[in-house]
Formats: sequence, structure tokens, C-alpha cells
Amino acid sequence: MLTFGQASESSPSVAYFFAGCIGVTLYNAVEIIVLIFATFKRYGGWYFWSLLVASIGLIVTTTGFSTYFFNITPNKFVQSAVTIAGWWAFIVGQSLVLWSRLHLVLQSPRILRGVLAMIIVNAIVLLIPTTVLSLGNNVDPIPEPFARGYDIMENIQLTVFCVQEFIISGLYIWATTKLLAYTTERRKRRLMAELITMNVVLVLMDLVLIGVQYASFRILQIVLKGFVFSIKLKFELAVLGRLTAFVHAEQALILGMDASGIADPVHQRSSHHTGIGPRSRTSSSQA
Repeated sequence: MLTFGQASESSPSVAYFFAGCIGVTLYNAVEIIVLIFATFKRYGGWYFWSLLVASIGLIVTTTGFSTYFFNITPNKFVQSAVTIAGWWAFIVGQSLVLWSRLHLVLQSPRILRGVLAMIIVNAIVLLIPTTVLSLGNNVDPIPEPFARGYDIMENIQLTVFCVQEFIISGLYIWATTKLLAYTTERRKRRLMAELITMNVVLVLMDLVLIGVQYASFRILQIVLKGFVFSIKLKFELAVLGRLTAFVHAEQALILGMDASGIADPVHQRSSHHTGIGPRSRTSSSQA
């Protein structure tokens, strides 16, 4: 089984496969950052910052892991610190991206606060112990409690974060179904099919990661995790744009107003948390 720093000891096909996944992950992350600044009309809000932080974190952690796998950095603690910092950023950032997206379709402050509390608690309870155990695995020789503890904690944190994503995705589909009750059947079926397909694909990706992790293919799981998260973030941008336009149009239809004239709290909430849409001339000149 591959361990850190053993690319030269593995078969060339395995090393090339991992290098390809790493390259695609970095490309996707850079592309997402470019799209963020090209798509958002206002550089602010929870969705903007969480998406940006998650993308940057993905680049940092993938770069840090690459130095492990290809054994190109002499200090293991520096490698680990860089990888962990990026891991924190993209794990928490991805969760906040999902939470921010909920504001478009869900107007229950109690549920939104509950989801945010779940994200914060899980981050504290899972990321801190995993970080300590991961750093302990850089000691040579690795103390047995750290090695055993890390293996257990890695399985737990991956499973819990996947379940957390399942919960948020479920709330998203449920709230979207209620929102689409006001639209025509054709538009409803089309958008719901897109949303359900996206969330099913994301769930399947998470299940693959869990399966690979529990099969003890740790390095493969780490490589695939970055690749999967880069795909998830690209999905987010693609679907959010359509959902934002749909929500604004439906609000205009319900209120009997033009979409550009909406000023109700739902629209204000959506704009505050996403800020997505064509950039205005003023925004472009200030950028």
C-alpha cells in the first residue's frame, strides 16, 4: 500500500494517475477562482467568501499533499502544516458554501442557525483532534497511539462530514420543492431534475470517498477527495446561477412585479448571501 513519499516506489501508472488527479484538481480550483471574480457582481457576502476560501484552501492542501507524495520538501512538519491549513479552509469553506446556498430557498432562521451551529461544532470537534493526530504522525518513529488514533479519527471525520453534507443537501431539496410549488409544471420538473441530479451525484461522490477510506486506500482517498471537492465547487457555481435567476423570477411572478423591482426580504437575503449575477458597469469600473 502506498504511503507518503513513495511515488518513486510505486508503479509509473499509479504515479501518473495521482499526478493527473492532482493536476485536474489544481486546474479546477484556479478556474473556480477566476469564475468567482468574473461572475459575482459584488465581492462580499458569505457565499462569495466561503467559495473563495474553499477554492484557495483546495489549492493549498493539494500542493502540500503533492510535496508529501512526491517527496520534494525536506521538512515533514512544514508539509503537514501546509496541507492541514488548506484542509481546514476547504472543508469548512465547502460546508459554508452549502449553508449559504440554503438562504436562497429556505427562510427559517431557526433551521439556518441550526445548520450553522452543526457546521461549527463539527469543525471544532473533528478538525482539532485530527490535526493533532496528523502532526503526531510526523514523529519518527510514529507513536502507536497517534498512528492508531489517526486511523480511527480519519474514518470518523470523513463519515461525519459526509453525513453533514447529506443533511444540508436534503434540506436544500426539501426547501426547493416547496419554493417550486408556485411555478409551472414544466419549469418545475426541469429545475428539480437538475437539482436532484446534482445532489445525487454529490452524494455518490461522497459514498465513493467513504468506501475508498474504509478499504484502507488512504492515499487514493486523499487524492480523490481533492478532485471530488473541485468538481463539487464547479457544480455549485453552475447550479447557483440558474437557481438565483429562477428565485428572482418567481418572486416577481408571485408579487406581480418585474424581477428588477423586487425588494422583499427573501430577495434581500439572497443578494446578501450570494451576490451572484452579471456585474454592473459600476462594479466593473471599480474592480
